[in-house]
Amino acid sequence: MVSLKRRPTLKSLALGLGLSVSTVSKALKGAPDVGAQTIATVRAAAAEAGYEPDLRGVKLRTGRTFLLYFQKAVASMQDVPDAMVGAQIETIASCLADTPYQLQIVPWNTNTEDPLPAIRRIVEGRLADGILLDMTQPQDPRVRYLLEHNFPFVTFGRTELVSEHPYVDADNEQAAFVATQCLIERGHQRIALISPPLTYTYALQRRRGYQAALQQAGLPVHPALLCEGVQDARVARAIARQLAGIANAPTGYVCANEVATLGVMAGLRDVGCTPGVDVELVSRDGAQISDYLFPPLPTLFLDIRTVASTLCDFLLRRIEGEPAEVLQRVLPCELRYTELLRESADKHLIRKVLQFSSTAEPVPNSAARGEKLPLSDDSAH
Repeated sequence: MVSLKRRPTLKSLALGLGLSVSTVSKALKGAPDVGAQTIATVRAAAAEAGYEPDLRGVKLRTGRTFLLYFQKAVASMQDVPDAMVGAQIETIASCLADTPYQLQIVPWNTNTEDPLPAIRRIVEGRLADGILLDMTQPQDPRVRYLLEHNFPFVTFGRTELVSEHPYVDADNEQAAFVATQCLIERGHQRIALISPPLTYTYALQRRRGYQAALQQAGLPVHPALLCEGVQDARVARAIARQLAGIANAPTGYVCANEVATLGVMAGLRDVGCTPGVDVELVSRDGAQISDYLFPPLPTLFLDIRTVASTLCDFLLRRIEGEPAEVLQRVLPCELRYTELLRESADKHLIRKVLQFSSTAEPVPNSAARGEKLPLSDDSAH
């Protein structure tokens, strides 16, 4: 008859080590009143025995589920998938590996679904201990609801709500300002902005940065070059083809992300233009896809893994009761561009990186205050 190996418990570990159950429990948690040698001994014995904490009792005592939900914005089937989605999920799951928490994904189709009912089900059913959100809106109803119910959450992106809440965000306004300024300094005056719908906060921030750079250079905003509402490569490709055919076609593009950039590059090639030669682009990048493009393009880079790990850290701290005001962070991007330098018959790639912060070069905020910018006579796109 085959004997079943009994599951190790705190009590069996304590008996084997000649320690009290309380000491073993505190050692596994790394309590400060337990010596370092005892902690190391207990943890080594627990690992050798295959000990896993039994959370059933903790759940009953605390009411916690040890589940975190990430309401992840997704779109319908696309020609070019967003590489940052997988990187976000993998990073958060890795950060939770040494905790009792598990991650569950709640997909949200931004084209067809209202995201609020799913949030209500999680909160009212006590299905999780905390929630991560992305694609925030200025007056985001999900954030309002979670604040009203005092439920732990962190957003990837800011809102314009008066009430403080935890968030992690890229400095989108500064990134768009620097991207546009980069093209202006390279001689471009007609620059297209390829951006998501203005219902999202980060799209509004990027428009403000783009407009501020044009205003600072004394250039008008051409409504025909404000291409907003772009969420996939196919649409970006069609827009690039269309813009290439207008009078005074743009010679520069500021793209919201790698997916839009790939679409614009394809559209330009469709009409016989060479990206990086006939037309220049600057893109936001979070997954280093730009490293695989040729010709190399300038990018405003922010590693999505840094964003994801900070989101996870902030949510765990919020669950433990830390105030929202200390769980807010705007992460700067860095301008990366690669130059092709010819020496004799060989081409050499030279990578240059310019780091900036939101305090080093403040964006002129006239656009944010609602001041009028000079407009051309172009009809709106």
